[in-house]
Amino acid sequence: MKLLVFAAVGYAIYYFFFRKSVLDQPKKGNDEVTMVECSSCKTYIASDEAIVKAGKYYCSQACAES
Repeated sequence: MKLLVFAAVGYAIYYFFFRKSVLDQPKKGNDEVTMVECSSCKTYIASDEAIVKAGKYYCSQACAES
């Protein structure tokens, strides 16, 4: 009977202290960024930051105008 009580107390301690910290850790997401090449100067830039003009990617407004 004592063994069962100790097992229950041990599981409760594990559940409330250690398991919770594992669940609170942030999940690793998909943080990949697609890089594209500037059509003018051939520099690589993240696709979400690039300027798209006539179906081509540019790193800045100056490259897009040239």
